[in-house]
Amino acid sequence: MRLFLLFAALAVFLSPSVCAQATVNAAGVTFVDSASGTNATTITLGQSVTWIAGPLLHTVTNGTGNTDPNAGTLFDAPLDPNNPTFTYIPTQVGTILYFCRFHELFSMDGTISVLPAAPVVDYPGTNEDLVLATGVNGPASSGPANDIKQVSANDTLSVQFSSPAGALAGSPFLILAEGFMTGSAPVGPLPSIHVSLTGFVIVVDGISPVVPGFQPQLPTGGVSLDFIVPPGMSGISVLFQGFAFVPSVANGFFAATDAHEIQIQ
Repeated sequence: MRLFLLFAALAVFLSPSVCAQATVNAAGVTFVDSASGTNATTITLGQSVTWIAGPLLHTVTNGTGNTDPNAGTLFDAPLDPNNPTFTYIPTQVGTILYFCRFHELFSMDGTISVLPAAPVVDYPGTNEDLVLATGVNGPASSGPANDIKQVSANDTLSVQFSSPAGALAGSPFLILAEGFMTGSAPVGPLPSIHVSLTGFVIVVDGISPVVPGFQPQLPTGGVSLDFIVPPGMSGISVLFQGFAFVPSVANGFFAATDAHEIQIQ
């Protein structure tokens, strides 16, 4: 109950962060990217570009100019007081040229450089000095492409939890886990908390005093655990996530590791 109330309170006081997308302003007869200050925009695949109108009539048209046979094949949108914004999401890596049909002679054009998206973490934490790593019959690993692993009956699962630079060593901490049917991951109360409010179990309790007046702390060398995967659990996944509680972290409450999903086959 104590942990339920803690996470419920955090869900009330902390709000999700929003990933900023690119914005381009139609300033007179010039396209100006809000980040670069020029007509050049750089994004990663999956991000969007939004153009914002000024007082003049414009278009946002892909291509090199009105004589380009491919002009307008990707987008050809009005941008004016009646159409104050236009948003486009590129679908592949590369460079996209665009221009304004009305002001081509004024060199009102721009470029969008679309870079490959970086590998993503499926269950991101708060991105602080707190790491949970897992391994199957071998060394533990963490980071992009390493947070979902498959195991079989009788495999050895290793779970390591630490503050590599020592910034959060000595803090009260928790390692939580939650089981679920593979493909139906729990929904946490915040983007950085991936266990649900009601379904988790405590794997390691580093916040409840074992002896009155003695507060457990995250050891400098971290915590290492090994489990033997039991038979008869195919189709079940287990989500592990670690937390440290200290006011010096970014949100003033807790740091969270990336969560790891262990899929039992």
